[in-house]
Amino acid sequence: MARILFTLMLFAFSAALALPRPIIRPLFSLDIGIVRNDYSAEKEAVYGYYHDLEKDEMLYDMNLLCNQMEFSGFGPNVNGRAGAVLFRQIAPFLEFGYYRLKGEYGLKDYSRDKNRTKIEGTWSRNSFGFGILYFPYVNPESFFDGTFIGPSFGWITLKEEYDQIQKKHDYHYDNNRFFIKVEMGKLWEVTEHYFIGFTIKEALEMGMSESTELGNYIGLYLTIQRH
Repeated sequence: MARILFTLMLFAFSAALALPRPIIRPLFSLDIGIVRNDYSAEKEAVYGYYHDLEKDEMLYDMNLLCNQMEFSGFGPNVNGRAGAVLFRQIAPFLEFGYYRLKGEYGLKDYSRDKNRTKIEGTWSRNSFGFGILYFPYVNPESFFDGTFIGPSFGWITLKEEYDQIQKKHDYHYDNNRFFIKVEMGKLWEVTEHYFIGFTIKEALEMGMSESTELGNYIGLYLTIQRH
């Protein structure tokens, strides 16, 4: 029995080595781009009372929201990917990224407040995710050869600047976000294994706490791939 299993394993290994290179090829990719990011977060007030500055008294609002926080800004984003191209059309991958955006925070302690505190600042974060690309055209004579589209999912961790803003204003939001991203792009062959092109990406971000935290970003990237 052991000899049969060993023979089957040897046969499977030999068959894998005999596969043509185009069937399975390692994928490495680098995306360098510019991103616009918009983000907002808010919570339901526990008691519903707020201090009206004009009337100088406590008022009640059953729909009162508190700790409203917004950010809008631009900045660079670098993504690295590693995966495999299967049958020249399917490419699962793992992704690592870093953002550093510059923009403006907007803060309101309560939704009924008329004035919003504005703070110029940065928005840095790391990302990790996984996804898949689909190359629908594999005809070198077609203009659409090298086009791709695909989704990805993952996590974003915000860095120290976000923490500093929160601590200063006594806000308490989680530093982690979940994202869903869709992208499409076009690559041109430079050599047999190297390709260069562009990618457009758009993502929706959601917080992982009970508060309402939503964000989105859209970016344009220079893409370099090897496969």
